[in-house]
Parts: sequence; structure tokens; C-alpha cells
Amino acid sequence: MGTALAPEKYFLKLNNRVKFILDKGPDNSQGDSSTLEKGLKMIIENNSLCGEGVGFGVPALEYPGNIIFSTSAKIKNENGTLVKSFSMDGSHRKTWMHKFTINNRFYSTISNKLSHTYKRDEKYRKLIKGLMKFITILGLRISTQKTRSKGFVDITYAISRGNLVISVNTSRILDKKFNKLLIFNEQSADFDLYRDDFTQLRKDNIGVWEETNCQEACLTNESAKITFCLIKLDGAKLYRGRELLQPRLDWAGFCYITSSKVENHQYIIEIK
Repeated sequence: MGTALAPEKYFLKLNNRVKFILDKGPDNSQGDSSTLEKGLKMIIENNSLCGEGVGFGVPALEYPGNIIFSTSAKIKNENGTLVKSFSMDGSHRKTWMHKFTINNRFYSTISNKLSHTYKRDEKYRKLIKGLMKFITILGLRISTQKTRSKGFVDITYAISRGNLVISVNTSRILDKKFNKLLIFNEQSADFDLYRDDFTQLRKDNIGVWEETNCQEACLTNESAKITFCLIKLDGAKLYRGRELLQPRLDWAGFCYITSSKVENHQYIIEIK
């Protein structure tokens, strides 16, 4: 049952131990996602397990040359089902001290190459992570800059038979020229054990947004004794990932990516 805790702050109760918080607006963290609108944050015995992750059920739209996120939203409680309308109005920029945009072609070229290597080449990932720590100390960060809204993505969150059911509707997007819809499902990097039909991976071996071709994929927080699992979604690719680089990055999760222009998608997150 969805119940208001305070203005624009709600929860969904899964059972006597696990609930999910849904709110709006920026959080107080220093993480890269602090200015983004979040989805459901997992709470166990009043302790948040979300870290810097964006939560369950968060949209992004990939347009040519740019990915658009959400920095503002509205929430409705419809008879115990929560609906969050994400305004797609934010774009990532590299900034210094969160104020000055870095728009240098040489820096951008090197940064993009390092980013690709970091995601795809495990051999160099530790070295690049050290470089990221140094760059963070210098004040270079990823910031979200508000742009003209492309419209709204409506996400519905419900509890059914002990699972989370998440529905995504893109019919209110005004600019239909996006190439891909991304749906993020993240909690903290403490979910550091990955399992699928064939593989078991821990911590850095999980990788950063690597595709999984299995029918079901799971992440476990062994300390909290909790697991969440997603299954393959028709017409979409499923990616797994995890990053821990305090205070910037502290997430683990999955992302559906689809180029389908179908306006409605629905999936289940099984909590074990």
C-alpha cells in the first residue's frame, strides 16, 4: 500500500522487513547522480540500501549525440500505486567545481576514449579509477545541466504477489526522435555479488554496463541478506554494472535498453 510520509515523499511496503521510498528533488549526497530524479530506494529496517544508485525504475532517453535524464518530476498516489512523472530535462556535462562547463575538444576526446576503455577493458580499469580519484580532487566532475524538457516519462510502481511491478509509458514524450529508451534499476554498490544462469561474479569483476544474455540476472547484498533479480524483457537488452568510487560513485544494478518505439513496457523485480 502506498502511503504519504511527507509532501512528495511516499513508500511502498513489500513486507515487514523491506519497503521502498519514492521522493522527488535532489538529495544531499555528493554523488554524480545527486541532482537526478530517483526511482524506488530500498529500505531495510529503516536503513537505506540505495547508496548513490538512482533506484528502481528510472528513465533516460538517448538522442543523437546526447542522453537526456530527469531533474524534475511529479508524484501521484493512485489507490496504493505510485506514479512518478519524470520530466526529461537534464543533460550531463563535465564541469569544474560544479559551475564552469569544460567544453574543450581535446579534453572531450581524451575523456571519451578513457571512458570507453574503462567500461570495456578490465585490465586498465583500476588505473583509470585512480585517475578518476585524482580528477575528482581537482574539482572536475559530471554535473547535470537543465535543458528544455522533451516531455514526460510516466513510471508506475506497484506491489504484486511479493514482487515489484514497474510500468513505463513514453506517450507524453514530445520529441519522438530518441534512438533508445534506457530504464535504470540501481541500488548501492553493497550489492556486490552477481549471479545469472551461468556466471557468478564479485565486486569489480561485475564490470561497468556489460550485457547479460541470460533469462534472469540477480544482485545480492550479503550483509543485508537481500537479493533483487530482473528477467529479460522482450525487445530490450539487459546490462549489468557496479561502481564504487566515494564520494562520486556507489551503485550496482541493471539497465534495460530498447530501441523499440512501443510506448508501454512492464517488468517485474523479484526480491528474495
